[in-house]
Amino acid sequence: MNKRILVILSVCIGFSSSALAQYYYKEILSNKQLIADRNAYKEKKIRTIIVHSLEANGEPSEGFFCEKKISKDYSRIETETQTESTGKSILTTYFDAKGLVSKTIDQSDLLTAVSNYKYDSDNNLISIFAYSYSTQETDTSLYVDSRNDTISLSEEHIYSYNNKGQPTKMLRVKNKTDTTVFNFTIDEAGNVTDEIEAVPNGRHYYYYYSENNRLTDIVKYSVIKRKLLPDFMFEYDTDGQLLQMITTEEEVANNYSVQNNYFIWKYFYGDDGFRIIEKCFSNEKKLLGSFEYEYK
Repeated sequence: MNKRILVILSVCIGFSSSALAQYYYKEILSNKQLIADRNAYKEKKIRTIIVHSLEANGEPSEGFFCEKKISKDYSRIETETQTESTGKSILTTYFDAKGLVSKTIDQSDLLTAVSNYKYDSDNNLISIFAYSYSTQETDTSLYVDSRNDTISLSEEHIYSYNNKGQPTKMLRVKNKTDTTVFNFTIDEAGNVTDEIEAVPNGRHYYYYYSENNRLTDIVKYSVIKRKLLPDFMFEYDTDGQLLQMITTEEEVANNYSVQNNYFIWKYFYGDDGFRIIEKCFSNEKKLLGSFEYEYK
């Protein structure tokens, strides 16, 4: 159940700045999708979204709550999520006058994480400056936010683009001192095909696309299994709506062998194009649970 709750939270809150790689997908592409969702809510005058979680037997998930509240001018979306094991958290997403994501604040009982977004004149995302803090931290070697004297971790992602507006490089700067370079490779169609961490044995992610340039797979090389393995696989309908997503993860078993588990997500939409049902299956294609969306 705990693992499923983590998946639930990623669905309700969406991707935020992450310590993991796949930055092109989790920051640039996901940011564009978040902006598109906000614009769709504004067009349809949606102000509230309630997510209902159901167990495999169809019963409501005990202790689960997820609701998005949208401000009257659509400049703010507040997502409140609560489960029995993780407690309550509130993610507030702010949008600027252009409708671009300008800031997110993710708050829980123990931690607050803030991300500030900047764009160039063509609305390309050029930086995310994120910091987190907790009054319970005791390691004073961490970055200290002088505004409130709380111990904090910071990380900035700085993107560079070519003259066609395609990302070519990202600098990840941790605590204002530790910098790592990530390079992006662009194909003839303008798609990012490679994301490479420019350090010895750095992570290398491969992006694959369909004939109509829709992202279909994100793949990485597994050092343990010595072969390419997918992290994400996507399927779409003829209109480009996401019908299925498969996410994989590696687990080390008791005999120290590596097992690949995956979740299969299937998506269903209403006549207005909004997602109304999500179903999650195990790698044995056993239903783990589902989510139903209510729009107001």
